[in-house]
Amino acid sequence: MPDEAFLTNAYTNLAVSFLEQVKPEETSTSAPEERQAAARDAIAYFEEKEMFDLQEFENEVLKTPEAVFAHFKPEVAVDFENAQGGSVPEKLHFASLGDFGKEGIITQSNFLQNLASETDDLQKLLRQLKSNKILKTALENPETKVAFLAAIQAMMDELQ
Repeated sequence: MPDEAFLTNAYTNLAVSFLEQVKPEETSTSAPEERQAAARDAIAYFEEKEMFDLQEFENEVLKTPEAVFAHFKPEVAVDFENAQGGSVPEKLHFASLGDFGKEGIITQSNFLQNLASETDDLQKLLRQLKSNKILKTALENPETKVAFLAAIQAMMDELQ
């Protein structure tokens, strides 16, 4: 199972590689206003121009991050590695800069959602084990520790 450092590195690399291609300008308008302005600019462009020039369109109309996302509809194919070493292919889509965050990426990926759920469950179990005074007392005594581990091993064997 990949650890948090691995996932953070994967998210960071994904975001950086996309942001190197699209560097948003600082604006003082809100997202809905930006979308409306981009729509007006696009309509005005097509009303004024007889010929479509992609480069000119990008320079004149695609001025905001939302406009860039709406026009290019960026996506990336990702191969995650499962616990057995197998490949889990998924395609991630980006409609805003928020989609590059940890939650934005996890929301799009069934594999990462399952992994996050497993991680949460294991962290809860670890907290419970660390705070269990009866278990701590049992593990301090070498005889009860051996008996406890044998019981756990027997349960594991039974499950297989």
